[in-house]
Amino acid sequence: MTPTEAKEWLKQQVKWQSEPCHSGTPGGQSCDMPPMAQTLISEDTSIMIKVGFHRSALKNRELAMLLFELALEDLIT
Repeated sequence: MTPTEAKEWLKQQVKWQSEPCHSGTPGGQSCDMPPMAQTLISEDTSIMIKVGFHRSALKNRELAMLLFELALEDLIT
């Protein structure tokens, strides 16, 4: 298995967990829209990345996957 194939296989094996995180805002227009923290879990590499920076769950997932790809680059190459 080539390093590229190994990275792709590891990216397909990740599991996701979703949970609301507290935004710290006391109220207002966005008080019913908590940011969704996304946790990427890779049991094969023992890596867990939790991102709750963005209000959007999709953006948090994209950021977590980017960080995971950077970690794989460092581990495999």
